[in-house]
Amino acid sequence: MKQFLKIVIGVAAIVSATSCKKTTELEIPNPNQQDESNFWKSATDARLGVNAIYRNFTRNGAPYSRWLPFYMDVRSDDGYSTSGWPELQSISGLNITQYSFEVNIDTWAHHWIGVNYANQVLANVPNIEMDATLKNQYLGEAKFLRALYYYDLVTIWGNVPLLLTPSRPSDRPMQATPAQVWTQIEKDLTEAAAALPVSYPSDELGRATKGAAYGLLGEKTVGNTRDPRLAVTVLYDSTDERGPDFTSVYGSSWTSHGYDPDYNKRAWYHKYLDDYYRINEFEVFNSPINFRVIRYADVLLMYAEALNNLGQTNNAYQYVDRVRQRANLAKLSVIRPGMNQQQFLRQIMHERVTELSGECLRWNDLARWGYFDDPAKLAELKARDPEFNNFRIPRNKYMPIPQSELDINANLKQNTGW
Repeated sequence: MKQFLKIVIGVAAIVSATSCKKTTELEIPNPNQQDESNFWKSATDARLGVNAIYRNFTRNGAPYSRWLPFYMDVRSDDGYSTSGWPELQSISGLNITQYSFEVNIDTWAHHWIGVNYANQVLANVPNIEMDATLKNQYLGEAKFLRALYYYDLVTIWGNVPLLLTPSRPSDRPMQATPAQVWTQIEKDLTEAAAALPVSYPSDELGRATKGAAYGLLGEKTVGNTRDPRLAVTVLYDSTDERGPDFTSVYGSSWTSHGYDPDYNKRAWYHKYLDDYYRINEFEVFNSPINFRVIRYADVLLMYAEALNNLGQTNNAYQYVDRVRQRANLAKLSVIRPGMNQQQFLRQIMHERVTELSGECLRWNDLARWGYFDDPAKLAELKARDPEFNNFRIPRNKYMPIPQSELDINANLKQNTGW
């Protein structure tokens, strides 16, 4: 008993003696806690790092699970907001006055989180000893996903920083020009296309493929390159049908609008309709149906547009016909043969809005066709969508950068007009 008391008293004395020392001396490292110093060691770590980039898409409030349609479709002539939330109505109405509202901050922040995750993979995975082919694939996925995040960032805000290495809390990056960002997007996608596989096993569906990289690169080159031959070359590489049955290759993203095979159910809404319905009672952000980033129909229509830009209008007809036939519509070559280059472009504009409505493509389509820079074209939008009477060139081409970001980074400048 006395011995036990001595032990207790001794322990108490030790605790008493050490309790007045600095707290840091009492901290015991957790051997299971991972950080940058002990993480990037194995192929498993590399895979987890890549998966984290994908996981960012499904975070609560993340753009692809909730807010991106407001920027890419509702803000355009393809949709409108019936929300009681004034800030959402202000996006649709092009009359934003509050720059740091939740939607703007969340969308900005989640994109940069995704960019940083991709940068961590690209900075650390090259140093991991692992299968070379798998390493190359993981790096290709990270480049594709970084390009996708930057595609949205430059479309929504235009003048954004161009971060290519992992960020630190002390960083105060400067903005790049949209042209510089587009150049990096093209570089990332070109390298990703060379590294990514054509397909994956069934339990890996949803990962970036070679065709996805070419498809997104096509979106970039159709609208932003001075040489339309590049767009034709890129998109030709992404139009490999791999057999006559498109359904087996592209699934419901070819046979339907990418959300539900029942054409009587609309996932999205249109300003020319009186009301709208959501799929099967689900909100978009918690729907069990996957979000389709790129569809083969989009690739075919981009390819037709690129051919038309080269003056190969007659050759372009067949690719529009394939999209129309899938929807059981008459061939364009039958009902409107012999169109000139400008007439065909107008038809492409119609085909894209009817085929791809609500798929987060409309704003970028309008931008690349010059509707946000040309007063005459802007007048067309105003005539069919009164909300565009609030549009001011060049202000409304881009969203305002969240004021909270400007407050903490003096190197950021607000977009023109805001």
